[in-house]
This record gives sequence, C-alpha cells and structure tokens, in this order.
Amino acid sequence: MMTSKKILNSLKCKAWKKFRSAAYDLYVSKKFFSTTPQLR
Repeated sequence: MMTSKKILNSLKCKAWKKFRSAAYDLYVSKKFFSTTPQLR
C-alpha cells in the first residue's frame, strides 16, 4: 500500500511541476508579447 501511495505522490508531484512550468511559460510569453509593441 505504501509503495503505490509513494508512486502516486511522485506522479502527482511530476505532473504538478510540469503544469507549473507550462503555466509559467504561458505567463511569461503573454507578458512578453503584451509588452513587445511598446518597446518598438
């Protein structure tokens, strides 16, 4: 039981990290594209 729970937790952690990095990338690109016209 503990091993399956550990595996589930690690999978959740990996998925969360992946989601967070993707969300961060999206946020950064949105910010970059919204500020780009003002820089030109």
